[in-house]
Amino acid sequence: MKFPFSIIIVASFIIVSIVYPAYTLSKDEKIANKITLQTAKKISTEKGLIPMGIGGQMMDEIKMLMLGFDCRKIVDIETARGLLVYCVEEFLTAINASEEIRPYLYSYPFTDQNVQLEIFFRNPDASNVSIGNIVVAVAKCGRICYEVYESNRPGLQTLYQETYEEAFQKVKR
Repeated sequence: MKFPFSIIIVASFIIVSIVYPAYTLSKDEKIANKITLQTAKKISTEKGLIPMGIGGQMMDEIKMLMLGFDCRKIVDIETARGLLVYCVEEFLTAINASEEIRPYLYSYPFTDQNVQLEIFFRNPDASNVSIGNIVVAVAKCGRICYEVYESNRPGLQTLYQETYEEAFQKVKR
């Protein structure tokens, strides 16, 4: 006897929901999400970036928070750097200004070592940028990396990298 595919899917969902009951967010996760989402909304409004992901590292305490954006324009390193530094500074300001989250932070104040920010670049029509243009810029663990696709190599290749402090100083000049 063959079971219809839809019955198999429904049965799978029922089994999974019994074995893995609904996860509820802890207080620190709720606070972190609130700050992260508020920051994403502010950055979206001010810079036109499209929020596309949040995350973090918070088992017993909040060690790292992450934000990801989509940007619908082709940029050079200077523009990508300016966007990243702006976003990291806004995120850090929001985190460090919240007295509610402080007891849950691994270290206070949070610094560029404690946040990860990614901006993915696409053409205005949402298609992929061409070979040689910046595909993603990432600020992570105190470093910034700008990555591109190259025609003769598979995967993303690092075009340029610098410390966050170097990028910050260049932007503030």
